[in-house]
Amino acid sequence: MKRISISPYFLIIAAAAILFLPLQWLVAWCIASALHEFFHYIALIICGYGVYGVQVCHKGIIMITDDLRPHHGIICSLAGPLGGFLMLLFVRVMPRTALCGAVLSAYNLLPIGSLDGGRALYSFLTLLLNETKAQTFMRYIEYAVLCVVYVVCIYAAIKLHTGLLPIMAAVLLTVRCKKTTCNEAAKAVQYT
Repeated sequence: MKRISISPYFLIIAAAAILFLPLQWLVAWCIASALHEFFHYIALIICGYGVYGVQVCHKGIIMITDDLRPHHGIICSLAGPLGGFLMLLFVRVMPRTALCGAVLSAYNLLPIGSLDGGRALYSFLTLLLNETKAQTFMRYIEYAVLCVVYVVCIYAAIKLHTGLLPIMAAVLLTVRCKKTTCNEAAKAVQYT
């Protein structure tokens, strides 16, 4: 039987989202997130892995499964973003959900350890390098990506007059990156 746990921190974030976001966008985001996770789940089942639990927390949704072999890690990590981009086929029927799915997928493809792109890249690197070298290489990639994200966010704040929201998003992404190592990220399938 699968165990589902919900963190109190997630409930606080969900309550804030309900207060501050328009309901139609919040529903679209929830549908897009559920479809994203469903594609991860289907990929795990097809690759022969079981899901033993699901944690819903401030980091997103984490599926607990066996350690994935590197080639399966690539497939299962990229399945969620693929599902999000497939939602664009329904943009005329569900425009908000399609947009949310595309944004969620683009974000998750960043090559940062706890995101789908980071797990896929780390799995690929472990096919080519030993674990220590793969972790080191992954850290350099994460730092480079974070530098680019900061430059883009600072540009958006100054030139596009978006306020501090992009910079706050970059800081949150940095905190998330620092709290999860490559090994931890490889063991869980999905953080949304």
